[in-house]
Amino acid sequence: MQWRLRIIVGAISIAALAAIILGVWTMRQMRAPQPVDIPTWASTVCGATATFGETLVRVRDSVDPSTLDLAARKARAARIGKVELEASKRFAADLDAVRPPDAVTAYHAALLASANEYAKTTEEQLDVVAKAANAQQIAVANASARFRLSGADQNVAAAGNNLPPAALAALRDEPKCGPSRPGAPPTPGV
Repeated sequence: MQWRLRIIVGAISIAALAAIILGVWTMRQMRAPQPVDIPTWASTVCGATATFGETLVRVRDSVDPSTLDLAARKARAARIGKVELEASKRFAADLDAVRPPDAVTAYHAALLASANEYAKTTEEQLDVVAKAANAQQIAVANASARFRLSGADQNVAAAGNNLPPAALAALRDEPKCGPSRPGAPPTPGV
């Protein structure tokens, strides 16, 4: 009799565990974004890129940092860097929110990695500048950041070389990205 009870309890436990696993899997599938079509993807990428670029342009000023004393230079870098950091995090989040079509996955992944690298680099640069004891340390931090970001941009450009014609056309035709926006920052890799 007891062995039957153990079998029943065991079966119920296994069934409950299976139901929990199936429920979690189903919820994840429902939350996972579905791939979008190429024009929708291009609109998302171009919108995110334009917002990011416009934010970076707006935060800049015409001050030559070499004309500032160390405290003023650090304050300026902190002000600009904070905006750049938030913009890069928003850029990455916007890209991460869309599941790209299979044909553009490599490019999208490179662009997302670049946005994340921009955030990480900016955060590290802000930390170094805050601790800098002289202008030379700031110059080294700036050069290091430019080097890292250049590598990320090169990865995006390389992935852009493999975009299919339909994706290139969608990016060019998107008003937030295409040639109809004079002076706007170009979409990296396109």
